[in-house]
Amino acid sequence: MVGCGAGLMPCWPGAGGRLGRFGRKAVFRCRYEQQTAYTMIETAKPNGVDPRPWLTGVLGRIADHKITRIDELLPWRYAAQAA
Repeated sequence: MVGCGAGLMPCWPGAGGRLGRFGRKAVFRCRYEQQTAYTMIETAKPNGVDPRPWLTGVLGRIADHKITRIDELLPWRYAAQAA
């Protein structure tokens, strides 16, 4: 895959920037997922947390984590635990 222009959307060489067989819903879903990941990474940085180990830990724990304790996975809680 190759990035299309300045955006984050993937496109394929020779497609001329067209979506090919993918429809608009797939494009919006892909952009939403990319924006979510970008937001998580950019939220960790001002809290003094290295995004890579924090996000790795969150992704490893989130499947078995109780929704009522989701605040334990936030970057500022991670920074407090790491200190």
